[in-house]
Amino acid sequence: MSARELLKEATELKKLKEYDWACKSLRLAYVSADVDEYITLKDRLRLPMYLQLAGKNDEGWRELNILAEHTKNFRDQADINNQMKIFLRKEGNIKQSVIHGVYAFILEVIDKKQYIRNLEYSADHPKKINADDLDYELMILFDEGRDIHAYTINGSPIYDCSFKFIREDLYKMLDVPTMTKRFDKLLSGSKLKLSGAQLAIRVLYEIKYFSNNTLSSISKFCFANHIIPD
Repeated sequence: MSARELLKEATELKKLKEYDWACKSLRLAYVSADVDEYITLKDRLRLPMYLQLAGKNDEGWRELNILAEHTKNFRDQADINNQMKIFLRKEGNIKQSVIHGVYAFILEVIDKKQYIRNLEYSADHPKKINADDLDYELMILFDEGRDIHAYTINGSPIYDCSFKFIREDLYKMLDVPTMTKRFDKLLSGSKLKLSGAQLAIRVLYEIKYFSNNTLSSISKFCFANHIIPD
């Protein structure tokens, strides 16, 4: 069986509540994937949740941490921590679930900010990004006649249409009513003495003044600095 077939088999076994066998199918799919078969992070995040369904919470949590340890980019870390949030809520550990939810939100924001900054840098330094002279000349020819979607602070045109959409998504994410709605949902069922609006303002303030957008600094803010009071 191919990896894709094994992943489908795992889904069917889960529906039948054969959780142990479903986990075995997932593990087999991960190790048997051919060169042309790509196992996505979404595929790998299924195993911890299936293990939890099988009553193997410690093993499931260990799998989530292994994924986190081997993942360095913000987008994937956000997806992993969102899954940790769900995992912990199902365990009844609401406070830690909220913290991981906040961590995931901040990682999503930083990921979008970095994407925007990279596009701005590329627009301001096209020669650096396209060091080869031929590539640079081809890029200039390609850009001629294309729509300009934004300008950098230095006045350089940005031709990538994704810039506008990512920036709009970021503005929506950092809108206080939108954040409040998200955090109210995150806090639902908890007995924490904190409202979604209060959490939104606190997180927004910290994001604004992050001096070092690294995984370790963001993690320290969320977990060591006690963003969620007792």
